Amino acid sequence: MNDGRSALFVHRRGAGLALVALLSGALIVASGVSPRSLTASAGPGAGVTRAVSAGSATANGAVTPSSAMSGPPSTTAVTATATGSMATAVGTTGVTGATATAVGTTSTTGATATLEWPTYGGDPGGSRYSPAATISAANVASLRLAWSFHTGVDPQKLSFESTPVIAAGRLFVTTGDDGIFALDAASGRPLWRSTLSLAAGAVLTGRNRGVAYGAGQVYLATADDRLVAYDAATGRRAWQQQLVAPNHKYFESMAPLYDRGRVIVGVSGGEQEVRGFVDAYDARTGRRLWRFWTIPAPSDPGGNTWPPNGRYLRGGGSVWMTPVADPALNLLYVCVTNPEPDANGHPRPGSNLYSDSIVALSADSGRVAWYFQEVHHDLWDFDPASPPVLLTLRLRGADAPAVIEAGKTGYLYVLDRRNGRPLVPTPERPVPRGPAWQLASPTQPEPRNQPFVPLCPAPGLYPREACVFTPPSETDVLMAPGGIGGSAWSPVSYSPRTGLAYIAATTYPMLRSTTPASCCFGRAPRPLPSVPPKGELVGYDVAAGRVAWRASLPNHALAYGGSAATAGDIVFSGESAGYVDAHDARSGRLLWQYHSVAGADAAPAVYVAGGREYVAIAAGGNGVLGSPRGDSLDVFALP
Repeated sequence: MNDGRSALFVHRRGAGLALVALLSGALIVASGVSPRSLTASAGPGAGVTRAVSAGSATANGAVTPSSAMSGPPSTTAVTATATGSMATAVGTTGVTGATATAVGTTSTTGATATLEWPTYGGDPGGSRYSPAATISAANVASLRLAWSFHTGVDPQKLSFESTPVIAAGRLFVTTGDDGIFALDAASGRPLWRSTLSLAAGAVLTGRNRGVAYGAGQVYLATADDRLVAYDAATGRRAWQQQLVAPNHKYFESMAPLYDRGRVIVGVSGGEQEVRGFVDAYDARTGRRLWRFWTIPAPSDPGGNTWPPNGRYLRGGGSVWMTPVADPALNLLYVCVTNPEPDANGHPRPGSNLYSDSIVALSADSGRVAWYFQEVHHDLWDFDPASPPVLLTLRLRGADAPAVIEAGKTGYLYVLDRRNGRPLVPTPERPVPRGPAWQLASPTQPEPRNQPFVPLCPAPGLYPREACVFTPPSETDVLMAPGGIGGSAWSPVSYSPRTGLAYIAATTYPMLRSTTPASCCFGRAPRPLPSVPPKGELVGYDVAAGRVAWRASLPNHALAYGGSAATAGDIVFSGESAGYVDAHDARSGRLLWQYHSVAGADAAPAVYVAGGREYVAIAAGGNGVLGSPRGDSLDVFALP
């Protein structure tokens, strides 16, 4: 699926959600008010309060742009009016110039223990697991808003899907217009801000999911196809590299990955008939080290899975979510998305490698080590958009290094990350062929573990219904899973303590149809007004291959932004209706909930700064979902 190009309507929970006055770049510090704590899912109702509402908060850190700007014109120095514990000199926090500390390690500044979240997925393997354990089932009901930071960016034009990166005492968060805020990780005090002027003709989706951190720098991918490096301590621009000439097709929204002196970045734009690629750049100089084309040329391995007419040059295959890395194997794992056109297979006979595939690349050269194609000749936009996760499974008495991916298909794919072989029996199963002009694959790989969403619509919803892998035709048919899964781009977390993966699952059947002459989706997948979405947070036992528990979200909310798990056996996630949730990682029981002013449609981060555990999540809404909009980064801690 092209990142951010299709619009879907999602029912909102409650009514009359008014945005509070947005303070441009303002930091709000909670003043003695705790959020609502719950033991069960709750709908709308009186008494749901925000700790930053009028009369319950003090503004201790309003941002003032410095009149003496340091660095290049694109970097605005930021100062704060500080009081009390917030009066910390800029640049004295953390370790300036250090490389990223992997989450799970403990560093010490004086007597202060820290646990970082130095990459989009929390660690190089993208497990989104923090060994922080102070917040637990015994005390999570006391969790409260520690501070909230408002970006001041117009929320009606942009989505806020950034996951903060925390390293060297600083928190880095991006905005939908490709800006960066650097904040003190403990207090939220603003340290610096970057802004960019985007090139004319850039594809503006209004979303950016975060930065990479490493070698004392932060790295940002932009909508006009740049990779920009900033000094993490000062915000000065170190270098920038143009990935491709700015045009109306390619664009960037992913958080890059830092891997041992390299910065890895992919591209979006599949539905605009581009040829996808993944690049590696030298983190110090910005020099490009290699490029992997996700759609092979005729002379390349896999080139014979495309017609010999140049179609590969417009074959799609974007990589728009952050890859993961295994330094021990020296491999990178990327999820390549759908071929183009999405729903019309007529112009592209063949299995269409490496679309809809998990691909392992040599970190040194970008060469393919192995691949696993989840969907052959995709006709449903069933691309693996959710980032892969690396973990170790105990299977048949032995440890197996695994990579998992929660598909839009509703299956959890479980592979040996050394060679790509399925660790769960995954036979090629015969599937419906549909109209002959679709050239559909006769089989699809279907894992024998339990699907995490239904693979067919509930009977009787529509006169014509079809299950997974039924090719679309000229006539509307209601299919499940729908256009957003399964699992969409929502990042999965995994706890080695529980052995569970935590999946943001969506059940949302949609109408599909297309013709042999159609571009892209044909008629875009669209829901029935009478069939609202169903969102769930699913605890999935990876080794057993079954759902351990389901936590349903009431009133048609979605857990679209993904999750984060902790050693305190808590899973944190957000809802499109504006709720931030804490579930028991073992049972799925809702332990705590906070109502933000806007949709919490980003993945949270968990870290320790100054000896205190924090949970940070962007609450700004999502343009695709139509969720309530805002501009707030909310950060929670125990009193």
